Amino acid sequence: MTEKVGKILNQIKKELEGIKNELKKSNTLKNKRYKEWLTMKKKWKKTHSK
Repeated sequence: MTEKVGKILNQIKKELEGIKNELKKSNTLKNKRYKEWLTMKKKWKKTHSK
């Protein structure tokens, strides 16, 4: 009984680690896109302001 529970817990732990890694990747992509957007916005303001 306890062996089955241990196996299930290990499997859940592995899945959660995988989800955590995927979230880290998506967050870095979001941050990168946001920074690129901010620089584009600044450049646009410089070129279009009087």
